Amino acid sequence: MTLGHWHGYLWTGSSKELKDESLRRPSAPGTPQAQEFLRSSLPPMRLGHYLLRRNAASADLTWTDVDEAIDWMAATYKSHPPMEGDVGFPAVNGAPPMAGDVGLDARRATSRDGLINGVDAYWQYYTNPNGGVVAYAAICCPHTHLPDIPCPLPPRP
Repeated sequence: MTLGHWHGYLWTGSSKELKDESLRRPSAPGTPQAQEFLRSSLPPMRLGHYLLRRNAASADLTWTDVDEAIDWMAATYKSHPPMEGDVGFPAVNGAPPMAGDVGLDARRATSRDGLINGVDAYWQYYTNPNGGVVAYAAICCPHTHLPDIPCPLPPRP
């Protein structure tokens, strides 16, 4: 099952910003909270909700070729490398994060396979010991699990 196209989204910030889920969940349309969610650049709790953020969609980050989406993710990984020892999961109950990133080749292969089968690709990890985080995604459009959300920006012909 190959989908129509993919949209890319990038966020960098502090892990502290991710704790407030109010800007990461859509609210009832027409409410002030709904407008705040749409303006927020924080990664949504449900990946398909990225497509609701019309202002975040970019023609430069919309692809009809899966390899172009994966190449963008790999380039972003190289420009925002993970902190040594990070695998993208925070410490639990005071324990240090698990050691060893899965690596770029494994991320590329798994994400490519997922995207061509309708599964969003999402990479998030710490970039420094002070809580710096990068999160980026290639989102399937139309979305497999949220098919009623219209495309925020159709690809260029």
